[in-house]
Amino acid sequence: MSPHRKRPSPNRINWLIITLFAIVVLGVFYGLSLLGPRSAGKGGSDRITDEKALSLLKESRTLESEFDDLLIQGVIDRGDLEVLGRAIVLQEDYIDALPARDFLAEGRLEQLQNRYSEYMGEILSRDAQRAEAEARAAEDPGQKLARFRDALTFREKIRDDFGTSSQNDLAYLARLQREVQRMEVQPMFDRSVHLEEEGLKLAEKGDLNEAVRKFSDAAALQEEINRAYPSLALAKPLRASQLREKEAEVLSGELRRQIDELIREANDLVYEKKYQDAATLFSRAREMQRNLSLEYPRSPYASRAREANLRVRMQNASAFSSYERLRNLEGLLNRSLTEGNFQEAKLLVEQLSDRINQFEVRYSLSTLPVNELSSRVSYLKRKERYLQEIQSSISADVVPVPGEPGIQMLATEVPQYLYELVMDTNPSRNVGGELPTETVTLDEVDLFLERIGWVLSRRTRLPTLEEFRTAAEMAVEAEDFRILSAGAGENSTRPVHSLDADPAGFYHLLGNVSEIVQISPESEEVGHVGGNLRTIRSQIVELEPVSVEPGERNRMVGFRFVIEDSLLDLMLPPDPEI
Repeated sequence: MSPHRKRPSPNRINWLIITLFAIVVLGVFYGLSLLGPRSAGKGGSDRITDEKALSLLKESRTLESEFDDLLIQGVIDRGDLEVLGRAIVLQEDYIDALPARDFLAEGRLEQLQNRYSEYMGEILSRDAQRAEAEARAAEDPGQKLARFRDALTFREKIRDDFGTSSQNDLAYLARLQREVQRMEVQPMFDRSVHLEEEGLKLAEKGDLNEAVRKFSDAAALQEEINRAYPSLALAKPLRASQLREKEAEVLSGELRRQIDELIREANDLVYEKKYQDAATLFSRAREMQRNLSLEYPRSPYASRAREANLRVRMQNASAFSSYERLRNLEGLLNRSLTEGNFQEAKLLVEQLSDRINQFEVRYSLSTLPVNELSSRVSYLKRKERYLQEIQSSISADVVPVPGEPGIQMLATEVPQYLYELVMDTNPSRNVGGELPTETVTLDEVDLFLERIGWVLSRRTRLPTLEEFRTAAEMAVEAEDFRILSAGAGENSTRPVHSLDADPAGFYHLLGNVSEIVQISPESEEVGHVGGNLRTIRSQIVELEPVSVEPGERNRMVGFRFVIEDSLLDLMLPPDPEI
């Protein structure tokens, strides 16, 4: 090639290749079009089709036209649909005879099939409605169920074979299915109910074994319904559970009766004070109750709480002899303290402490009321070195209340040294061993009086308002009585024994500090009375109480107490509940 000759550009070569490729593709498509069906029309441009295929299409269209004429005449039945069915078959044969795929022919086939599905669904729906109506009118349960099943079969055929029909109502089908299932299950449910009723009658007659069998069979039927037909209203899990509970109740009923009989015998032995024999029966009853709860957990008689209660009663009965020994020792302790025999009292406190510890360890579940005695003994043991000192301090300073036989009252306000000796603390603001105790709450006063009663073995309490007024009458009437009150020139409380006692032997019933009293024996209301350094003389002698609130602390308020002549009641009651 001459160097001066011009070479073709790459772009021109590419364009030539593309053009040749397009010509080839168009040629292929043209050749394929010549192989397709052709119509039998007049024009040379119409498609040319095999005569046999065209006759199939023509016959199919003729049958479709006949079906349309039948539609005009009235309600379509299965015979009429046979015409449309043959048209569908011919259309399918026509499509099979075509040398290539024809979308228009396939579209016509789908349209024919949808029409067939719609009208067949309508026919089956009418059949289903007729069967359902006959079912509801039937009186015989078997015939009723058979016709409902026929109706269900028609509806299921619509769903399975003619799903495009407007008669394919799935909600209606589901309701009909539930209705048939209910009718199929109802005899099973009725049988279960009948068995339950028979079981109840047998249980009332005492035929427990046969009653158990009836309840078991009834429960099995109900459980089968629950398992196979969970969506039905007759599926009742709670009923199945209750039937099993009745079965367990009957099984455990005889055992429960035996337990109750043992408890009645044990209670009789407790009444006869045969506590060890009663403990043995309570133990047997507890073991039987335990077995009942383990073997029949669904029984209403299964009860862990009852088992625990029987165990407590067993311990109470076993512990009663020890309880009585504690009670006897408490009586001896009270007598020793009352008589001032402190050496014997200390020995009894030691003995009681040891026995209470043993009691609490050995009978840890017992509910016999030893806690209060335990608190008293623990306190007396801690204060055993000071018992005589506390008693002596009080005994030397009590005065009879005029006109009140058997009642003595502390001649002074409670001094701080005595309060601190008893309570190990001193709440007073104006501190001094011989000064009256003040700034105390009602709870602190109650605890102090309880402990004084423990030491003295006598009932110790606040004076009532009337007792205080009776004791203060002579102080009010005494012309030379000096009152510590506002205007007397005093700025702080005086020692409890300062100045002179009144003619009855009491100090400072009027003035110094107001004193806490119980308003009446019948009520728990308390107040303070008698006046203090901030009260004028005219108000003091009126002896009108001022209310005291729980938790209140007042540096101008103290207290004294009265001691009754009777011995302190034993803390262990004679007949506790076993």
